[in-house]
Amino acid sequence: MGKCPPSRKHQILLEYCAGNRRHSFSALASRYGIQGGGRTVQRWYSLWDGTPSSMERRRGQGRKTILTPREVQKYITKPIRRANQLHVAIHYTDVMDSLRSKTHKEVSVRTVQRYGNTNEGIRHETTLRRTKQECKKNSPR
Repeated sequence: MGKCPPSRKHQILLEYCAGNRRHSFSALASRYGIQGGGRTVQRWYSLWDGTPSSMERRRGQGRKTILTPREVQKYITKPIRRANQLHVAIHYTDVMDSLRSKTHKEVSVRTVQRYGNTNEGIRHETTLRRTKQECKKNSPR
């Protein structure tokens, strides 16, 4: 199950009954296929005030981004697009190492991939091998 709408969360939480094994957080999570398990349902319960509106996502809620949009553009998007224009393969580990050294922020390879994909629309694709003649023709001079 993907993201759960507030009305669905509300319906699940209405079934919760403390001390009842069949209606515990973990039982509800397994019954409705909640990906985070009982801890997720328990977190919902702590935010819930008995109304569906309390389950709606509020502005500013959640984890803050590691990189600013400017940093994503400068250190992730530009190097990848530049390499793509030159028909040169680029690895996310190379982008990550460069990003870490320039920003001094700890970022995983998966985070770099996600930023590139969700924010900039960069997809993982295998590049075609080019002949030396094609590389010379396409290289900027």
